[in-house]
Amino acid sequence: MPVARELPVVLAIGEAAEAVFHEREDADELLDLLFAGPPIPDGRKMVARDLQQELEELVTALASCHWRPNEIIRQVRRRMGAEAEQLAAVIVHQARHRQPDGGDPAWAAEASVIAAPGWQLDEGAPSWASDVLTAVRLVGHLSHLPALPACRPGDGASGGGPESAAKERMMAKVRHLLSKAESTGFPEEAEACTVKVQELLSRTASTEPRPRQCVSR
Repeated sequence: MPVARELPVVLAIGEAAEAVFHEREDADELLDLLFAGPPIPDGRKMVARDLQQELEELVTALASCHWRPNEIIRQVRRRMGAEAEQLAAVIVHQARHRQPDGGDPAWAAEASVIAAPGWQLDEGAPSWASDVLTAVRLVGHLSHLPALPACRPGDGASGGGPESAAKERMMAKVRHLLSKAESTGFPEEAEACTVKVQELLSRTASTEPRPRQCVSR
C-alpha cells in the first residue's frame, strides 16, 4: 500500500505543476512552498516522497494510456532536456513495480532494462531547489500528455473497423517519427519530428483521455 500523503502537499504539487506548465504568475510562490516544505519535522522529506509518488502514479497512468517506457523517456528528453530525462528514467524504472495485476508484462520488461541513474530528491542537497523544480516540471509535462490510441495487440483496440485502422496508421506514423527523432544526428530534424508528433497527438486530445482519466474510467 502506498504511504498516505498529506493533502496540502499533494495539492501544492498539483498546483505548482500547473502553474509552471502554463507559466502562471503564481508559479514562483507555489514553488517556494515546496522548496520550504511544510513547517513540521521532515517537511522537505514529505515533499520529496510525495513528488516521487506523484510521478510514479503518472507513469503508471501513462502505461494504461498506451505509452511505452522508452516513448515516455524520449518525449521528456526532447521537450525538457537531460536532467528531466534522468529523473524520468528513474521513475519509469521504479514504476514497473506498480503495474496492476494483469498489466502488460512487456511494459514491465522494457522498463526493467532502462538504465536508471542515481538521481534522487535529497532535501539536504545544495541542488534541492533545482531538483524540486525539475520534478514539478516533469509532473506538469506528464500530466498533459494525451493518451495514445489503443492500436497494438493487447491494448484493447477493436480490430477491423475504419476508425481502428485510422488509429493504427496514425500511431504507426507517431512511432516512426519518435524513432527518427531519436536516431537522427541533426537537432533541427529531431525537433521537427517532435513537433510533428505533438501535432498528431493533439488531434486526439479532445477524444482521448489524459493519463489520470485513463486509469479512472
